[in-house]
Amino acid sequence: MERYINIWKNNLLKNNKAIDYLKSRGVTENQMIKYSLGVSRLYPRLLENGSIKYNTNDKNQDGVLIFPLVNINLDFVGYITRSITGKSYYKWVNISKPGAFFFGLSQDNLENIWKDEKAIIVEGVFDFFPLERVSPYTVCFTTASVSEDQLSFMCRFLKSCFVCFDSDENGKKSTKKLKYTFTKEIIGGPKIIDMLKPPFKDIGEAWEKLGEEKFQKFFNDKMKSFIALC
Repeated sequence: MERYINIWKNNLLKNNKAIDYLKSRGVTENQMIKYSLGVSRLYPRLLENGSIKYNTNDKNQDGVLIFPLVNINLDFVGYITRSITGKSYYKWVNISKPGAFFFGLSQDNLENIWKDEKAIIVEGVFDFFPLERVSPYTVCFTTASVSEDQLSFMCRFLKSCFVCFDSDENGKKSTKKLKYTFTKEIIGGPKIIDMLKPPFKDIGEAWEKLGEEKFQKFFNDKMKSFIALC
């Protein structure tokens, strides 16, 4: 897996269209490198044995973005693919490596999460990047449907969890379910605080509408008020 991640990562360095697109979605060049973002000309499919098979029938002239997924040991266990020109994406995970997986975990934010026992969780990869520049506790769960393994991660490491799922019905429902889970079903789990409110659909939209400076101020103010609740 790591060999393929490195190949795709090197491909990105030579693909200006992919780099420009990522920048337009709030990703800095430092973040592209830190989180091993990549690009592939063909859609890569992760097989059950952990090997990669390319779909030669689905060539993409602009390339397919790769967002690596890692476990809490920071091992690569899968990836998300996303078309540069469209909205289609796929998530592949190596089923031979069970356990919680995330996008955006690094040694830095893991140490902060362990030390302060709190995290900000987001739903999508493009929500992660702007917020990661504000908070060292940010991690992407890749979906609003939190898995059992991710719940176990939260119980083990967190006392407070700021939830920034999308403000659509699915995101609201998932946030409500998390609150119920850690108040009625799992005693002693983290305190769940809903951090994202309208008028923004998601973090990515907030960054696009506010711009970098106002976005950082907006969420720094939110962080101060929410930390006071812990």
